[in-house]
Amino acid sequence: EERRKLLLKTADMLAKAGKPDRLTTLIDSGTEAGHIIDRDKPAFLFRLAMAELASGDEGKAYSTLKALSKDKLDPFHAAKAAFAASNMKLDEYLETKIKDPVTASFEKKESKMKELLAGYGAAIKSGYAEFMASSFYNMGMVLEDFKDSLLSSSRPSDLSDDELKEYDYLLEEKVYPLEEEAIRSYRGSLKASFEHGELQSNGYGEKALSKLAVLKPALYKRDILSKEFVVIDPPAEPYAKEESKEFFSLLNSANLYHTRKELSGALWLYKKAETIIPEDPYLNYNMGILLMKNKDQASVEKLGKSLTLKDANPEVLEAYAYSIFLFNDVKDALAFYEDLVKNRSELPWPHKNSGIIYEIFVEDYARALERYKTYLAAAGKDGVQTGQWIALIEERLQKSYPLLQRGGVPTPSGVGRGD
Repeated sequence: EERRKLLLKTADMLAKAGKPDRLTTLIDSGTEAGHIIDRDKPAFLFRLAMAELASGDEGKAYSTLKALSKDKLDPFHAAKAAFAASNMKLDEYLETKIKDPVTASFEKKESKMKELLAGYGAAIKSGYAEFMASSFYNMGMVLEDFKDSLLSSSRPSDLSDDELKEYDYLLEEKVYPLEEEAIRSYRGSLKASFEHGELQSNGYGEKALSKLAVLKPALYKRDILSKEFVVIDPPAEPYAKEESKEFFSLLNSANLYHTRKELSGALWLYKKAETIIPEDPYLNYNMGILLMKNKDQASVEKLGKSLTLKDANPEVLEAYAYSIFLFNDVKDALAFYEDLVKNRSELPWPHKNSGIIYEIFVEDYARALERYKTYLAAAGKDGVQTGQWIALIEERLQKSYPLLQRGGVPTPSGVGRGD
């Protein structure tokens, strides 16, 4: 086992350096010596593909990955290879347009689409968590791009106005199922982000929700993605001592830059202040919301250090919860909201934001409805949009439970599910 680990470490180094020939020699000699057995080979072959890719031989890398994706001995590396092979061809597919001659370019684009969907589908079917959210999201992109390519494709030049209208109508009919499949894929990414968020660090939950918000704004456009947090200026009194004056001056200057949206200057000043009093909660809050704007995962730690301000400034709680959500720990964000609902029930926003997660990610519409109604009661006129969400959920629940209106009992299969 120790020899195998050493060989894998060497293979990682050769893959990173782009040395496929030396890696092939390593695999052959290791196999001949009995240090690499059949069940180990897929791990080494995946690294060989990465070495080929790093060396610039994309064709060979793709062939290695496609062959590995069919391996039966190691389903994990087979799934990883299928995912990586599809990712290699994704940009090429997105750049392929449907143009004159339409039939030939359509068939070329469609063939590429099917190949990508098969690869991402294989990664999803493997059941390995680390491929789920990203594969579903990429499938959605592939399907949505094909739909957009069809809609923007050239129209036949020999059609009359009436025939052109009929052509456009038939085209709309053809793209509708593609859009529905894309929506289902993005929803799959949301669900996987909730279930396996701790294994993802690329924000697929947020990205999928952003896509859905454009495709189906009434059902998915939620302001959990558009929250702006404002700077909190520190009170002067705690920093009156001589040793704190430089820190206080730097923090106030940074906040001024931050408020003016001069974020690079603000970050430089925050970092300078951090060398003096690194644990200061005002510094960590303001620096944390700036890092969050920059999509920097370090914001989670910074905002966590600002929670001592939560009684006087409850917005630090919301910022911290949002940072957890933003970096794809959706389940952890929900747990934090649940704790606030229980222990800080006077705060309205945990009810709304947990409702959004229940509605969009968990698809527990009954629980979402309960949370939205609690928020609406507290928010008053500020809850107009939430009132619209309530109406949509009530409509969904009526579709799921058609007997409710007549006093009947819903079937168990409908519980907590939408259309």
